[in-house]
Amino acid sequence: MTKIEKLIEKFCENPGSISYNDLDLILLYSGYHKIQWAWSHVLYKKSWCENIAVPVHNNDCKIVYKQRCKKLLYPNQQNG
Repeated sequence: MTKIEKLIEKFCENPGSISYNDLDLILLYSGYHKIQWAWSHVLYKKSWCENIAVPVHNNDCKIVYKQRCKKLLYPNQQNG
């Protein structure tokens, strides 16, 4: 199992346990492109998919946005 696969597994089990930098790696690995949208917001875009806006403060984001990313990336995963 590669490092990114382990990170994705950890993310699916508990989205709040990862940092924003890890979330960034997962989104980039999933094919999203990062665009600086506003001073504290980062927009992730992928063709034919819903865009994801993540507010980042002190190099972290709230668990709500991590859970939203999990629902968009892995909709068939159980809640956890």
